[in-house]
Amino acid sequence: MPVDPEYYQRLEDAIDGILTELAGVLSSTELADVGEFNCHGEYGLALEELCAIISDGGYTVEQSVYEKIVTVGMTMGINSSWWSAIKTK
Repeated sequence: MPVDPEYYQRLEDAIDGILTELAGVLSSTELADVGEFNCHGEYGLALEELCAIISDGGYTVEQSVYEKIVTVGMTMGINSSWWSAIKTK
């Protein structure tokens, strides 16, 4: 079954949007690391790294950002264990 040609662009845009919202939360290095995966089409790695940075770093994110992370993950068919440790405000 062919993938919608805009599928990957929507993933990239969604992750970029999440990173923009987290600009005041994560460091510029952390944002750049995730952004690097994203701009090279490594959306799974970008999401995995983002979730790890947030949970391992003890960051707390807005509920709306968390929901966007969940939506991207579910769209890609990722196991919820990736984002289950993320804390929300």
